[in-house]
Amino acid sequence: MTDLAQRYGTRRRPARVAVVAAVAVVAAAGIAWLVWAIVAHNRTAVQAQLISFRKPAAHAVVAKVTVTRPSRDMTASCVLQAVASDNAVVGELGFRVGPPQPATVTVTRSIRTERQAFNVQLLRCVAAQ
Repeated sequence: MTDLAQRYGTRRRPARVAVVAAVAVVAAAGIAWLVWAIVAHNRTAVQAQLISFRKPAAHAVVAKVTVTRPSRDMTASCVLQAVASDNAVVGELGFRVGPPQPATVTVTRSIRTERQAFNVQLLRCVAAQ
């Protein structure tokens, strides 16, 4: 009978431990990056909400939007979009909310449309560059 260690060799524990440790470090780094990306991109400096809209004429829509900025010194840039019943974009308006106004302000903006609008969407409201 021969010795099993001579016949099949011995396990190399240090190599296995190093591989497991390397995989654990890479996994931890990946999870840390994922958490950072979620937190960093989830912080929006400007918040906005479309409060209401009305259709005073066939070629116009009036929208009321509340914009909240972290400070009154920041300028926010927002975009409203008017959409027809067939989901075609019939009007768009970009506007800014700037320092003379308070940090939280409700503004009313009129959007000219090429035909009757069915809905209004607040596309975005971000800190202006």
